[in-house]
Amino acid sequence: MQRQCAWCLRLIDDFGKRISAPVDKTYDATHGMCTVCGDIWLEEVLQDTEKQRVPLPNTTRTGVMRFSSSFRRST
Repeated sequence: MQRQCAWCLRLIDDFGKRISAPVDKTYDATHGMCTVCGDIWLEEVLQDTEKQRVPLPNTTRTGVMRFSSSFRRST
């Protein structure tokens, strides 16, 4: 079965390498992403990613774990 990049419409091999110039959409092909388009997509996604606060577990005096957004251990 043929494989075609859904983004650039080039035929690709089993490893995602481009093996043709862009062609019309092949409806009989399975569609995925070539390595070039995958690298571009990944770069765009990673640029938009920002650090996010994550609640850390705190231990209460009774030894029960609870979550708090203050990021400090209770004493």
